[in-house]
Parts: sequence; C-alpha cells; structure tokens
Amino acid sequence: MESFYERTQLALIIIPDSNIIISALINETGTEFNLATSTHSEVQFATPSFLIDEIRSKIAKISKLTQNSASEILANLEILLAPFFIIFEKDLANESIGKAIQLVSTIDIKDALFVAATIDCNGIL
Repeated sequence: MESFYERTQLALIIIPDSNIIISALINETGTEFNLATSTHSEVQFATPSFLIDEIRSKIAKISKLTQNSASEILANLEILLAPFFIIFEKDLANESIGKAIQLVSTIDIKDALFVAATIDCNGIL
C-alpha cells in the first residue's frame, strides 16, 4: 500500500484552515462542504490533526449559529473529514515547522501547523 506522500505525488494537495471547515459545518449545503466531500482523483485534502480538537472546542458556537445539536455537528464533521488525510504533528519535518513559525509569527501563530503541513506536502493552503 502506498503512503500518503507517494499517493499525493500526482495529486494537488489542499490544506484548508479551520475557518473553511467551520464555514462548511455552518452551511452543510454550501460550496465548502460540497467541495470537501466530493471525490477528486487529482485533488487530495489534508489537515493537521489538531483541527479536530479546535473544531470540538467551537461546537457550542457552531451549534448556536446553526441550531444543530453537538452530535449533528460531530456527524457532519465526520462526513466532512472522511476524504481528508489527517497529518499528525509528529510526522511533520522540524524544518517545515520552523519555517512555518517564522512565516506566521507576526500574523497568527495558530496557523503554524497548517503552514507546516502545506510546506511538508508541497500543498496549497
């Protein structure tokens, strides 16, 4: 079985940040949700694993905006992330993490792992 990196050599890797995923959860009939849950042979979606914890910490806000229960939001999150490759921080190259911290240090340090994953995968953020 080929690894993520081998499989994605032919694919465009897209790493959406938390805001895109939250938008998709708020509007599950919208473009973001439909695009992320569609199957594309030439596109692979990926995300750092901490995104899941970040989304879970915002479930109350998302629920208030959507009138969906926490369990409905978690079910939609599972559907949304099903085609995603989850990248664990331990699997990112230290060089990529360092470069990412340098790039986002004056903007938003919370984006560092998204940027590191993008650098590591030669993807698009």
